[in-house]
Amino acid sequence: MLSVRPQGNFVHIREAELSDSDALAELVETLGYSADEAQMTDRLPPILAHPDYRTVVATLDDQVVGLIGLQIAFRYEEAGKYVRILILATNPSVNRKGIGTALITAAERFAQAEGAKMLVANSGLLRDAAHSFYTSCGFERLSYGFYKSVAAA
Repeated sequence: MLSVRPQGNFVHIREAELSDSDALAELVETLGYSADEAQMTDRLPPILAHPDYRTVVATLDDQVVGLIGLQIAFRYEEAGKYVRILILATNPSVNRKGIGTALITAAERFAQAEGAKMLVANSGLLRDAAHSFYTSCGFERLSYGFYKSVAAA
């Protein structure tokens, strides 16, 4: 998909594959969520198969070191599409080495190719480093996110 050299390292950006399940589980766990290879192997197929989702990884020396999950959506308040970042994680060993920025660049290119006018991300209230990162990438803080669990019918 894309190759970049953040801070002198050769990083390859590509579509995720089911064989990446173990590495993706580790990345999800860095965000504080429960995931193991078996769980990720169960979660990934419907995501990878869905036409409105894209899952992209960053690899360094053939090791998956970053993940960004994207969803194309339509707007109600005006015409057009947007792309939502559903997850963004990097291996702590590569933090501040340009991997996250490379994944955001890939998301921007994907959004542009899809004709989307906006890239949107939510971030937990206590994730100050993530907030600073998004701001440094040109995102503006414009809203609050609200969540409510619902039981299955």
